[in-house]
Amino acid sequence: MSPTVRRQTEPYPSWDRRSWMNECHIDHSTNLPIHQESEHSMLLVVVVVVVVVVVVVVVVVVVVVVVVTVVVEVVVVVALAVVVVVVEVVVVVV
Repeated sequence: MSPTVRRQTEPYPSWDRRSWMNECHIDHSTNLPIHQESEHSMLLVVVVVVVVVVVVVVVVVVVVVVVVTVVVEVVVVVALAVVVVVVEVVVVVV
């Protein structure tokens, strides 16, 4: 009897099929496997986008708070100046 050579017909060893299938998912639009690397890169993209959005929101909130604070200070200063002028006019007239 001569030894027979088994041909590998699958892209992964049969004994490793389950672990290989666990490491990838199937893209149903192309029926091709999506490996963990692409999922990790997508996760990284999502994390970067979330961080950028959070930073932009924080910057916008800080700018709005600063602008509102400056406007309130200007309104208070103008109101106090008007009160001082009215009081001086009333004192001069009386």
